[in-house]
Amino acid sequence: MMEFDWKKLIGSVAPTIATALGGPLAGYAVREIGTALGLEAATESTISTALQNATPETLLRIKELDQSFALKMEQMGIDVKKLEFEDTSGARAMLIQTRARTPAILSYFIVVSITALYAYLIMGDYNALSISDLVLGRILGTLDTAFAVVLAFWLGSAHREPYQAAQRKE
Repeated sequence: MMEFDWKKLIGSVAPTIATALGGPLAGYAVREIGTALGLEAATESTISTALQNATPETLLRIKELDQSFALKMEQMGIDVKKLEFEDTSGARAMLIQTRARTPAILSYFIVVSITALYAYLIMGDYNALSISDLVLGRILGTLDTAFAVVLAFWLGSAHREPYQAAQRKE
């Protein structure tokens, strides 16, 4: 059974909150989602459990939360997308300044690992593996996520260009 990805659900229903989950406002966003779901102690685990059985009314509360969250951030002068962009660009700037090799080495390892594993699964004998489907699914899911992070780090995130274009217009 695949693990439920509650952040993906939040991303489709409440994009502003989802953006905050990936940055310095993550704790605040988790607390607000928990409040909207009626949870006393909001953790990623309790939110995931609550959202697995979400009703349309629950999703509407999350959507309303997203709108009020965006308004609060705007009133406080916080641009959530800008924070996310600055966080990513800060990591790239650190890499350039320190000339650290670890991110590149890890990136190569992830790319080679995922390529090799998929090539083996496509061309090899999957049944010869003594790995359960669940474990293999977790490995592939983890590598897929790591691969997406590597691409976003080296090539940029989906939010970078629209944000930079908006800044150039101002």
